[in-house]
Amino acid sequence: MQCERMFRFEAAHVLPRHKGKCSREHGHSWRIVVAVSGEVEPDSQFVCDFADIKTWVQPLIDRWDHKHLNAFIKYPSSENIATYVGWYVTNTMPMSLQFRLVVRVSETENTWAVWDSSNVYDKQRIQFAPDAEWYDPQLPSVFDVPRALEEATKRVREYFQAYQDALIIQEQLTLYKQSMTTDSELKKVVEMIANDGKADE
Repeated sequence: MQCERMFRFEAAHVLPRHKGKCSREHGHSWRIVVAVSGEVEPDSQFVCDFADIKTWVQPLIDRWDHKHLNAFIKYPSSENIATYVGWYVTNTMPMSLQFRLVVRVSETENTWAVWDSSNVYDKQRIQFAPDAEWYDPQLPSVFDVPRALEEATKRVREYFQAYQDALIIQEQLTLYKQSMTTDSELKKVVEMIANDGKADE
C-alpha cells in the first residue's frame, strides 16, 4: 500500500549550463509529492500517518517558499531537487521505519522528476554528498556569524540592484537593436552617437 502527500511552494532558480531558457533566472509553482509504501499497520490501519509525512517535509518547504533555490541546492534541476528531498526525508524520519520512499517533483503542469529509494541508481546518488550538485552549497568559514550575515544581506541588496539595472539595459538594447531594419542602419546610429550626435555628411 502507498500513501502520498503533496506540497506546493513558489521559488526561483537558474540553471546556467542549460542551453535554453532555463539559463536565465525564472520561477515556478513547484509541486512535490512524497509517497511512502509499506504494510498496513494492524492497529491503526495506516501505512503511515499523513501528519507524519507533513512533519518530515514541511520544514523544507517553508525554507524554500518564495526563495531562490540556488541558495540551497548547488544546481537545482528538478532531478536534483527530488534527490535532495529524498535525502532529507530519509534522514528526518525515524530510523525504525522501513518504507519505500518515492519523491516526485514538478516545475510545470506536465513534467515530473522522480527519485525512488528502491532504485539502485537513485540510492547511490545520495551517497555522493557533500560534493554532489544536489547537495547544499558550502558556506565559507565564518567566525563572526552576525556580522557576516549583515554584510551578506547588504551585498544581496546591492547585487540585486546592479543585476536589475543591467537587465533593464540589456533588454532595452535588445529591443532597440531589433527595431533597426539593417545592420548598416544600426552602425550609422552608433557612429552618430560617437560623433556627439552629428551625422556624417
